[in-house]
Amino acid sequence: MIIEHPATISTMKQLLESHVSGGYNLALPTPFCRAHLPPKDTIMVLETKTGEQYEAKYLARHFRLSGGWRKFARDNKLEAGDVVVFTLVEATKFKVYIIRTSANEVTLPVHLLNPVNHVKQSVSSQTTNQKLIIYRRGKEHQVAEIYNRRSLRLKLKNAGAGSMLYPGEILFSNITNFEDFKAIMHELLQNHKLPYSTLHDYYELCCSQNAFLHAHLLKGINPTLNYQIITEAIKRIIFETVSIANALKTCKLSTFLYKCSLWEDTLNAYEGLGMNVGFLLARLHHLRSLVFSLEGAADHRSRYKEASHERGLAEGEVKKLKLVLAKLRKVSDDMKLKPLEDKYREGNSWLACVQAEITNLEVLLAELQKFFSQYDAHIESLKLNAKRHEFEFQEELSAPW
Repeated sequence: MIIEHPATISTMKQLLESHVSGGYNLALPTPFCRAHLPPKDTIMVLETKTGEQYEAKYLARHFRLSGGWRKFARDNKLEAGDVVVFTLVEATKFKVYIIRTSANEVTLPVHLLNPVNHVKQSVSSQTTNQKLIIYRRGKEHQVAEIYNRRSLRLKLKNAGAGSMLYPGEILFSNITNFEDFKAIMHELLQNHKLPYSTLHDYYELCCSQNAFLHAHLLKGINPTLNYQIITEAIKRIIFETVSIANALKTCKLSTFLYKCSLWEDTLNAYEGLGMNVGFLLARLHHLRSLVFSLEGAADHRSRYKEASHERGLAEGEVKKLKLVLAKLRKVSDDMKLKPLEDKYREGNSWLACVQAEITNLEVLLAELQKFFSQYDAHIESLKLNAKRHEFEFQEELSAPW
């Protein structure tokens, strides 16, 4: 079950025996994980109601909490039948609330009151003469009132202002934190929500420019188009913009050389639709200029790979020559030990030929060894140049927008 509210995103799980004993693995709801959790294995922080923090490994492929969950479960004395509510407060951090089967009363934040009604019935049915009571910190409709007051306050601040958020009228300069930003994006995209990590990264991009990057996106579009189509298009453009921005912060030099043109074409298209991506295009152009100024960075990398490949092939041929030399030496030793009496002179002639061939191979192998030493130095030089270029490129990637 996923609990979504303008201020928070949560999910709840009723524990089974396998969750609190044996392997101690807790599978989280798949739709929740796909929509809001990182796509790669990571360490999640689990914070209890009292502020204690635990670390647990999140296995993205299996949508479950593994290493570290055992300690959390044991320290908090979790039992089968307990309900655990996970509220995502940061990209890799949960605030965890526990509803115990043995509890007469529990305390939960106001935005979690409605979703736990079915849990209340489930827990009550498992206990004898016990009833789950939820202390309410205010009336349930206060959630909507708080949200409406926040939106109204932001709109009043923007009365008579200039650039407006499409399709509303809220300036980014009056967004004071991520929670406000998330509430506004929730209202804009409605059923077309972005994954939590993507939304957080988009917030960081908007902060860097002090503006909603999509403020003028699709403003001139035909108003008769289905609103669902428009919001899905906005979501897709935001998602791709964040993906490119993240790539421009983390990609390797070889990846940049391969995808630079594709990223540029995509950003140019989005800019034409009104998306504020000029700063990303400027970064991309700067990185491309840097690559060209690195005195053949791509050429050095290509030559290094080619030389390493050729070195490997040559090493294989040398091994074959060494096997031939070993066989010739064995033949020579056998002929020395058992010369033929009737054909002694002929045997000596063959022995001389074998020994001459052995000498030639030994000289050839010595020359090859000398050549390999020089070639290895050349390969190492190419490798160092490629690494230097990669280092300079990575330094530029870490610069602020």
